[in-house]
Amino acid sequence: MRGFLLAATALCFAMPAWADAGRVRFCTGPEGGNYDFTGIQTAQQARGAVNIELVRTKGSMDNLDRVAAGTCDAAIVQSDAHGVYLKQHPGTLLNIERGRVLYPEYVHLVCNKSAGLSKITGLRKGLTLLVGANGGGSATTWESFKLADPKRYGEIATLPVGGKRGLGMVDDGKDATCMLYVAGLGATSMVEADAFAETSGNLTLAATDDSDVAKLLDAKGRPVYQKTSIPSGTYSRAFQTRSLTGSSVGAISTSAIVIGSVPFIEENEAAYDKFLAAVNRAIPAVLEHVEGGRK
Repeated sequence: MRGFLLAATALCFAMPAWADAGRVRFCTGPEGGNYDFTGIQTAQQARGAVNIELVRTKGSMDNLDRVAAGTCDAAIVQSDAHGVYLKQHPGTLLNIERGRVLYPEYVHLVCNKSAGLSKITGLRKGLTLLVGANGGGSATTWESFKLADPKRYGEIATLPVGGKRGLGMVDDGKDATCMLYVAGLGATSMVEADAFAETSGNLTLAATDDSDVAKLLDAKGRPVYQKTSIPSGTYSRAFQTRSLTGSSVGAISTSAIVIGSVPFIEENEAAYDKFLAAVNRAIPAVLEHVEGGRK
């Protein structure tokens, strides 16, 4: 009996500190992205308080599906994706709760110079826009643009291509005119695109600040986007070369936000509170990471 008690005591001390602290399944995004980084930082901040199980996904719409289905308890999504999802699935309105805003994400539009486009409102039938993978953040943002102004944007041809492959297609200009990319300012992909543009000489950064899109409201009547600008010098190698008049580019921004499953929150309030506290503690490192590309 004494040996049994000693073994049981040793087992208790060997168990992780979070073993009885509850679990939160946290959907993030593709490996290496800002959402993935945010999840890793949050899990580190939660040690000893709550067990955060990180789930890498395809992005915002995938995350919303998983939270609505109950296979994830919390997730990171673009706020415009949240708005689009609630309009497409109004029955989920009471099952998904906004947690907190993480950081702003900007709608970037990279175009081939030969198209002569200085603003997204110049897109027209006959041109092809790359919007990234179906269900991803950029593709979802484009769905919002079509909701806001179906007459202007509804007939624009799109392809589910992005990243370096998409950049090469826009540079070539034969199969695609522009590429939409939604990310924090100074995101690695945009910095790389700026460097590529300096070498190629064929690409430009067009404005995305459409007033009609800025008026779009979500299912609860909140603005989905904000009119803003990409500050002068953010992409200084080619897209925003310095001039006497400055080089800021008009833009629309949305936000990366944390959402939670209402049924999960109601049954696990203490664990969810500890999860949100970990998110709050992770924010400084997340902002440093997201904004690091423009420092």
